Amino acid sequence: MRILPGSLLATGTTVIIIVALLISGLRLVLPEMNHYRQQLLVIVASLSGVPVQVNFMQGSWRACGPVWKCAI
Repeated sequence: MRILPGSLLATGTTVIIIVALLISGLRLVLPEMNHYRQQLLVIVASLSGVPVQVNFMQGSWRACGPVWKCAI
């Protein structure tokens, strides 16, 4: 019975670390999103099956979370 709390603690800690790394990565990548616009549009078009055209993309991170702006 003592193994279950230890494994839950390890799993919870791992999940928290992964989420923190994802958030840190987003904070670094979002301001540079326009540089990767073409690659992102190819991925979105292949996933949705609809051609997508965007002239400008901008992202930032605010206290409430990520913010995206797109100009079509």
